[in-house]
Amino acid sequence: MNKVRKKLGIDNLHLNGIKGSNVNIAILDTGAVAHPDIENNIVTFKDFVNGNQELYDDNGHGTHIAGICSGNGNMSDGLYRGIAPETGLIILKVLDENGIGKEDNVVEAVRWIAENRNKYSIEIVNISFGSDSDKLLTITKSIEYLWNIGLIVVASAGNNGPDVDSITAPGNSKKVITVGALENNEIVRINNRRVRDYSGRGKLNEYKPEVIAPANKIVSCNSNYNVSAYSRKSGTSMATPIVSGGIALYKSIYHNCSNQKIKNELCKSCKNMNMDINRQGYGMIDIFKFIYK
Repeated sequence: MNKVRKKLGIDNLHLNGIKGSNVNIAILDTGAVAHPDIENNIVTFKDFVNGNQELYDDNGHGTHIAGICSGNGNMSDGLYRGIAPETGLIILKVLDENGIGKEDNVVEAVRWIAENRNKYSIEIVNISFGSDSDKLLTITKSIEYLWNIGLIVVASAGNNGPDVDSITAPGNSKKVITVGALENNEIVRINNRRVRDYSGRGKLNEYKPEVIAPANKIVSCNSNYNVSAYSRKSGTSMATPIVSGGIALYKSIYHNCSNQKIKNELCKSCKNMNMDINRQGYGMIDIFKFIYK
């Protein structure tokens, strides 16, 4: 995360006191543990998989995502601090120990967000997972409902590239902000496969994903932090909370902006990386420019 923050100018924003305060992000994932870097950020937890009351993460993916969004870096003297360290987290477990989710559980979590968004001041929804679009049509429609009622939904492009039209649902929705991987040629291990140029692509001549962000070898919170405080993961899953955190920084200043205006401003501030538009969308996020436009 230190390299990501430096690349995106995040440390300068933090020095100016812009840390995402008074903004809450709902993370739909495998849960989270009370890692010292994020435990004070967690507003509430709800388990749609096993119905447990106590905070947990039996996979580790969700804890890593939460740390990218909002980790304060306490266990690394700030080195692996996240993007928006003062942002609140609503942890919703919808994926099991294998990182697999059932449609009904995700739809129930989405319904819960709609019903509780005012109670928990939810403004941003982070979705770092996806699957075949034919299987997730119901999920996509339910998540589009969140966008329609004013929430900002940020979803991963998936790791099924480089084929055309390989973005996973719900990232293939026209309404949500979809995030691809910045890196192109570096070989990394994702889901026990060694891959490169894996980022999901939209249809030809389509600005989808809308943006790209760093995705490879991201160091963030490890769920088994008593053994090792941090772990390294790669994929569009990791790029997504970088964007969610950046939007939280923006929302902490510009409180009343609509989700569509934020999407437009985010895209306008991107740096063109000279990739196909169905690979990069509008380009690499520039959070500093996004905020100080």
